[in-house]
Amino acid sequence: MEPESDYSNSDHPAAAGASNEQIHALIAEKEQLAADLAQAKSALEASEREIAGAQRKIQELTAESDQLVGEKTRAHAAIEVAERDLAAIRSQVRELTEEKNRLAAAKERAQANAESAHNQLRALDGESIFGFVKRRYFTRK
Repeated sequence: MEPESDYSNSDHPAAAGASNEQIHALIAEKEQLAADLAQAKSALEASEREIAGAQRKIQELTAESDQLVGEKTRAHAAIEVAERDLAAIRSQVRELTEEKNRLAAAKERAQANAESAHNQLRALDGESIFGFVKRRYFTRK
């Protein structure tokens, strides 16, 4: 008998059956690997789309953040202007209040002077013009 070799003989039916099984197994494995590769490519493309979407979102948020920073700066400037205006208005109110108080005091003095003059006029009405002239110009003080 011939010694068995390590190489399969395709003419031999048992060898041919094993070879067919190996071929079918390799084909099935190849098809599975191709399916896995297609799935991995699909997942990769989905990830790339997700990354691109995330990058767009980052750009949008960065632009929005920049806009908010600008608005915040403008708001702070507006607040500073409003605070200066408020301080000026308070100063003006203080000055007007002081002026009002001065005018009220002057009015009271004028009313007191008018009342005093009125009282003097009533006193003069009761006195004759000659008595007034005599008292005014000829009385020694």
